Amino acid sequence: MFKLRNIVTVALVLGVAAGIWLGDLWKGLGGSGLGLGKGPSVVATDENAATPAAPPETTDQPLINVGPAETVRVVVRDRSYFLKDGTAETSISLDTLVDSVRNAGGDEDGIRLRVYRAENARVTADVQLREALERAEIPESAVYWSPEPVP
Repeated sequence: MFKLRNIVTVALVLGVAAGIWLGDLWKGLGGSGLGLGKGPSVVATDENAATPAAPPETTDQPLINVGPAETVRVVVRDRSYFLKDGTAETSISLDTLVDSVRNAGGDEDGIRLRVYRAENARVTADVQLREALERAEIPESAVYWSPEPVP
């Protein structure tokens, strides 16, 4: 009645569907810092590969006034950055964010930037932020990446 290849095909399709569903269910376990890895993720790039287009950044934004003993708090939503001040969030460009972190004094632990990710945050936004901080010579120890997604 049922052929073995039909049963194997149905089982394979159900397994792939379950894998996709579980992957969507547990998005935070990969690159958000909840895994077993200790350091930042490294993304291999090919010089000939097409790079994703970055959103246009405006440089006419004023520098955020950060006191010498303060920490910059930013929320990554999709591919954008939002400065978090209490419950309010203000859009901020990557260049302005890096300049603000460079001018921040940090807290008693030396943390100058706290990064929070929304559930819809893209990995490319994290990679771009890490690369910009590295170019600005801001040490990794001055940045805290929150492992929990924010609403």
